[in-house]
Amino acid sequence: MVTLPPRSLASPSTISSGSGVLRGTWAFDFEAGIEAGSLQVADVWWEQMTSTARQLVPLNGAALCSMGLVAYDSLGLADLTRLPYSTAPIPGNAIGSNALVDGSVFAVRTRSGNFVKVQVLHYDYNLGIRWQTCTRPVNYLGVNVTLGNTPSWLVTRYVVECSYNTPNGIRNCGKGIYGPEGGVVQGQISDEGGSFPSTILVTITVDFQPDTKLVGLVKSFTPPVTDTGVNFLFEPLRVIQKTDVLFDLQPLPITTDYLLLRWKHIAGGVVVASGQQYLSGDELRKQAVTQYEIVFVPDPILAKDFSVEIEGRYQNQLLPLFTQTYDLSEKAFVMRAQKDSSGTGYVLVSA
Repeated sequence: MVTLPPRSLASPSTISSGSGVLRGTWAFDFEAGIEAGSLQVADVWWEQMTSTARQLVPLNGAALCSMGLVAYDSLGLADLTRLPYSTAPIPGNAIGSNALVDGSVFAVRTRSGNFVKVQVLHYDYNLGIRWQTCTRPVNYLGVNVTLGNTPSWLVTRYVVECSYNTPNGIRNCGKGIYGPEGGVVQGQISDEGGSFPSTILVTITVDFQPDTKLVGLVKSFTPPVTDTGVNFLFEPLRVIQKTDVLFDLQPLPITTDYLLLRWKHIAGGVVVASGQQYLSGDELRKQAVTQYEIVFVPDPILAKDFSVEIEGRYQNQLLPLFTQTYDLSEKAFVMRAQKDSSGTGYVLVSA
């Protein structure tokens, strides 16, 4: 084979299809739509074994399927993908067997797995051909990330980046910068890799007002992709949390009894709010059910739950330490006393 610079048979804007001449002894790269100057970067080789013995040879893992005289224009991706491809050459002899006659069609599964239909326009030492890469249509789904509003004294801005993985690398599917009033980030994802991703990555950076002394933070989420796309709401919890603790103690506490209620709210491994309340026996005796209200401001981003500890004396006996964690959605919980396993003492339980 004579090694010459590659010669394009297709214009750059239509590189997946075109027409031209594949010269004898030359190879062709259907990935790039050009004659190849080297066998190592080609899909087929138009080999001239003698003055009359010729064959089209697949190279570098590519495969061929001779289809004969069929309707070239009507062939689509579904037709090409189910063909029986082979690494055996297609005969194109000037005398004898020739599957590359004028008008004949063959399919190429290229070295990277793309499917190309090729028609012989004119058979000779130089093959006149036209070809077209058949691709699956790419479908799209919408991405909507809604940022809830937050007080301007708390947040200065949101920075949002959305992305997802494809076989061809990481794709961006939405980004934006918003003030404390929030907004909607819109983008789209595709099934270019053969299917839609199962999730996307949403990274939200929150900058706080300097007066709050809160350190800016970055939160990452992986919302799922559904049949309708991605719809994700980010809304920091920013309201005052009020949770009622109701003590329903029977029999009635005596004057020497007491309860010490402690609570704390932990966000990101750090205690951001805490408190305690001492309830004497006289206070616990004032009404059948004693009520105390825990009040605090949750962390604006990481709010999730709070923990409660209660110790004390009941019926003049020390109580085992009660500990439990509650979701912030809990607006009230009831504490009762019941006999312990020995039947001689009491324990507190959350009813």
